Amino acid sequence: MANAKHLTLLKQNIDLWNRWRKSHREIQVDLTSANLTGAILRGADLLGVDLAGANLREADLGGASLIGADLTGAYLRGTKLKDADLGGAYLKDAKFIAADLSGAELSGTYMVGAYLIGSNLKEAYLTGTDLRGANLGQVNLVGAHLKGVDLEGANLRDANLMGVDLSDANLVRSHAIGTNFIQATLTGACIEGWEINETTKFDRVLCDYVYLHKDRKGRFPPSGFFKNGDFPKILVRSSS
Repeated sequence: MANAKHLTLLKQNIDLWNRWRKSHREIQVDLTSANLTGAILRGADLLGVDLAGANLREADLGGASLIGADLTGAYLRGTKLKDADLGGAYLKDAKFIAADLSGAELSGTYMVGAYLIGSNLKEAYLTGTDLRGANLGQVNLVGAHLKGVDLEGANLRDANLMGVDLSDANLVRSHAIGTNFIQATLTGACIEGWEINETTKFDRVLCDYVYLHKDRKGRFPPSGFFKNGDFPKILVRSSS
């Protein structure tokens, strides 16, 4: 359970909270399972805070610093995280439902099994993020930074990845039915066993080569780059 003193101070005044945090970095803040529904926490210093299992439904965390925070299993339905910094945060099994993560810094975060249905990650930074098994159905990722992201087994059904840089991404066994990859960059992506069909959009995709097997094996083409019209042919093969 959350430390009552920490929770009261946080809810009382953000400026006061931030000053206290600055002068008490040695204290490990405990906000586990805290009820912060609808809380106004804009710009809050939550660096390294333990928010595992916290209820942050409809909370406003815009511009907050959550670097290294533990949000394992946290509930974030409708939560506002616009421009928040979650770099290196631990978000395993966190539930983001229709949350606003536009412009958020999520590079290097651990989001295995995270639930992001209907959330807005437009222009978010997800470079090197571990999203294995995450559910990103209907998520808006336009302008997001996803180079080298790990999406193995992730649900990308109906997600909008238009124009997104997915170079060197791990898309092994990802589910991409209805996904919009129009003008996306897929050079160097690993696409073994991904699930696609005629509703998956690949118009004007930028792709020089892909890997057909996990761990960057089975480069195709074996050398050089795709010739015009070759990329669509490999799609059926990679999903079989």
